[in-house]
Amino acid sequence: MVDVYRRMLALCNHYPDKNSRILDFGCGAGNLVYAFRDAGFDACGFDIHDYLDLRSPNDREYFQIGESTGIDSSEFTLDWSQYRMPYEDGTFDVVVSSQTMEHVLNLDGALRELARVTKPKGIAIHILPSRYTFRETHTFVPFGSLLSKFYWYNYFWVLLGVRNEHQKGRTVQDVAERYTRYAHTGTCYLPIPKYRELGLKYFEDARFAPDLWFIASGLRGWHLLRPALMAHTLFAEIVWVLERPRQG
Repeated sequence: MVDVYRRMLALCNHYPDKNSRILDFGCGAGNLVYAFRDAGFDACGFDIHDYLDLRSPNDREYFQIGESTGIDSSEFTLDWSQYRMPYEDGTFDVVVSSQTMEHVLNLDGALRELARVTKPKGIAIHILPSRYTFRETHTFVPFGSLLSKFYWYNYFWVLLGVRNEHQKGRTVQDVAERYTRYAHTGTCYLPIPKYRELGLKYFEDARFAPDLWFIASGLRGWHLLRPALMAHTLFAEIVWVLERPRQG
């Protein structure tokens, strides 16, 4: 993944070196942070869940965990209208996230903070599932990104046997209730134009660039198939590039 990100950044005319600071927003266990650090970069991670799998207790200095307002870890939230990330203005040259932004309930507030901690000529690359993907990537419910807020819809699919690996042994009603609650408290899928609108509110450039992912991953020819790339953004996965945070 480090090589893929480096190639994507190069395609955007960004060439981080050992002095560049990189933030993994929604770092999870910390694997990507370690991968960047192993490659010689000054990388750190931020998350609101402490799922860190530290190689050493001393490595905790590379990570920051936000103070959640929730008690149940499955419903951790931050009040992004009030929360300030524990970094100085203009700290990072590069911000990345993968499968994180769909969990941010107040994307406006989070983007404001990310713009604050990004350097004036910095860049962010966020990868997240589309709202219109065929199968919601966490619950596996078909079109769950659109319809999982309805209990009856989840109940129907769970009754047919659709459930993720964490729901084995639970009753249909229990799983349907969990999926419905998760759709309200754990995910927030926005229409494609809204991502662009919010991005341009805090960054000078906000665009969808699925070609970056395909080219950087070594899948040749995709950059020539514009309709396929547009379909990928609409129905599968968004590669969202934000550059040059707006000042003030």
